[in-house]
Amino acid sequence: MQLLSKAQRAHANQLRGLADENAAIDAAGMQNNNYNTTRSGESRTPVVYTTKINGVEVTVRPDAVSDTVWADIKSLSGEADVQYYTQQLQAEFRGALTEGKKLMVVLSSESPQVRPSAPLANPENVVVLRRNPQTGDWFAWTNPRFGEAKWTPIPIDEVRVLAGAGDMNPVEIGRE
Repeated sequence: MQLLSKAQRAHANQLRGLADENAAIDAAGMQNNNYNTTRSGESRTPVVYTTKINGVEVTVRPDAVSDTVWADIKSLSGEADVQYYTQQLQAEFRGALTEGKKLMVVLSSESPQVRPSAPLANPENVVVLRRNPQTGDWFAWTNPRFGEAKWTPIPIDEVRVLAGAGDMNPVEIGRE
C-alpha cells in the first residue's frame, strides 16, 4: 500500500472541498461566484471586496452570492473541527453588510460534532449552516443567544429561502 505524498493529500483535499462547495451552492440555488457567467450563461463579474481587518488589507471573493447573502462554504474533514471567524470571514461579513446582505457560512461535513466558534456564531447578520455531503441533509446552528447552541435539521426549501433563492430548483434553470 502506497501512501500519498503531502502534495497529493493537499490536492485530494482541494478536489473534495471543491466538490462539496459546488454541491452546496447548487443545492441552495445560489450563484457560484467563482465563474464569469450566470447559471443561464449570461456574462457577469464575480464579487470581490477589499477591507482592512486588524490593520491588514484582506481581499475576498465569496464562494456564492444572491440577492440577500454572500456565502462561504467550508469543507471540514475532522470529526470535531471548529470553524473560526477568520480574517477572510470577517472581511466577507463586512462586504455583505455594505450591500445590505447577510453572510452565510456553510460547513460541509458528515460529522454533527463540527461547529462554528463562538465569535462566528454570534454576529446578528451571520447564518451558519451545516450540509452533510453524503446525504445532502442540511442543519442550522442555533445561535447561543437564543438558547442551547446545537444543530437543528432544516428543509432544503428553507435553506433556499435563507440563501435568497426562494423555491427555485437549480435543475429547472438548466443546471443539472
